[in-house]
Amino acid sequence: MEYSALAHSPFGLSVDIDPGQKLSKGERMQLKLLLIEHDLMVIRDQQFSDNEHVSLAGIFGRVEPDETGEPFLMRVTNQYEDSSAPQGKLGFHFDYCYDPRPVNVITMYGSEIVAGVTPTHFVSSTVLVEQLPLELYSAIKGREAAHCCFPREFSHKFLQANPGPDIARGLPGWNSEYWWMRKPIFEDRAGGRLTLYICELYTHSIIGLPEDESLAILKELYQCLYHVGRQYQHQWQPDDMVIWDNLRVQHARPTPNNKQRTLRRFHTAEDNLTEDYLRVGRENEYL
Repeated sequence: MEYSALAHSPFGLSVDIDPGQKLSKGERMQLKLLLIEHDLMVIRDQQFSDNEHVSLAGIFGRVEPDETGEPFLMRVTNQYEDSSAPQGKLGFHFDYCYDPRPVNVITMYGSEIVAGVTPTHFVSSTVLVEQLPLELYSAIKGREAAHCCFPREFSHKFLQANPGPDIARGLPGWNSEYWWMRKPIFEDRAGGRLTLYICELYTHSIIGLPEDESLAILKELYQCLYHVGRQYQHQWQPDDMVIWDNLRVQHARPTPNNKQRTLRRFHTAEDNLTEDYLRVGRENEYL
């Protein structure tokens, strides 16, 4: 196994792995530590079967199972009706940012790719913390932010007054009305580094601040976080594998074209959440 800094990116690694060659225990631990340190890694031009993909994902934690107990296979695609993700443009986000226990590590493989498909953009929320202006850092230190799947459906007053949803995920009556939560803005992740837990797609407001002040601070944070010089834009090629820490790295999709693009996905999670979200999402035609 060899690795080097990821070209044309302010963070991340390019890693050379042969999927057909079994990694030693030491190599598996090294790969896990490299992700903790560098947040994202790319493996190019290697064909991964479903089983090889699952084995790789399992290095980083518990691969979430589906309702049958098999690894939860998701397809992010513009070719089939059963896509596991919404269509169209998506702003920067952490997946399931509005859940108390989001997925941890995401792995996506370019299984059906043609030249010129829509790229995926990434930014590291961990690297930014070290670069925040002192005044901006002080304004949010020790505070929480509210996150919602559908921020426009929630009022500032409601989220300021309520510490959490009345019905937890998985219990009877749980639906998209309860897809929100509050969480500290700075989160201490493995490796002893802070990460900035806000994102343009799902963060609603900062707790304890007037609405105008909250919006102004979030706007300033987004200008720092999403500056083009801080982004890695992954131009998909056949047999690309991208792996990232979902609580450190945000991803986005620009306005998509119609070129064939299907990404096979497995992720790690501490518990089972995807089936619940997909079921309710499809019942309400969000997907």
